[in-house]
Amino acid sequence: MMKEFLQGKSIHIPLHALMVHIPIGLWVTSFILDTIYLLDGSHPVAAASYYCILIGLIGAGLAIITGLADRARLPKDSQIPRNIHLRRLTATHMVINLVVTTLYLLNLFSRYAIGQRIAENILEPVPSIITGGQFILSIFSIILLGMSSYIGTLLTYRYGVGLNLVLKKEEQKVEERTRKAA
Repeated sequence: MMKEFLQGKSIHIPLHALMVHIPIGLWVTSFILDTIYLLDGSHPVAAASYYCILIGLIGAGLAIITGLADRARLPKDSQIPRNIHLRRLTATHMVINLVVTTLYLLNLFSRYAIGQRIAENILEPVPSIITGGQFILSIFSIILLGMSSYIGTLLTYRYGVGLNLVLKKEEQKVEERTRKAA
C-alpha cells in the first residue's frame, strides 16, 4: 500500500518525477542567489539562498524516498538480462543524487556555522554572507545536479522508469518466452 502510494499509482502520476522539481528548482535558485550575492553583497540575498538550500534538502528527502520506491519496481537482473544496464544507470543516478544532497547539507552547515560566528543576536544565526568556498561548492553541486538530471531524464523518457512503459513490455516478453519454453 505505502509502496504503491510512493510510486504514485493512486494518482496515476510518477511521484518521483513530481518531487524532484522541488530540490532542483530551489538549488538552482540558490545558485542564482549566490551569484547575485557575489556581485552586490546583499545580505538578504545570502539569507534567501540559505533557505533555498534548506527547503531543497527537505524536498530531496521526499524525492529520495519516491525514487527508491521506483527503483524497487524494476525487475531483477536475472529476469531480464538487458536490464543490467538499466539497473547500473539507476544506481549511478542514485549515487550522484546522494552526493549532491550531501554537498548541499555540508554547504548548509557551513553557512549556519559562519552565521553563528558573526551573528550579533544569538537568536538570528541566519547567514548573511557567502564565502568563496561555499560558492565553489555550489558550482560543483550544480554541475553534478545537472548530470544527474540528465540521467534521470534518460531513465524516464528513454527507459520508462517510473512510467512503467518499457518494463511492462519486457515483462510481457519474458512471459511469452516462458510460455514457449513450457
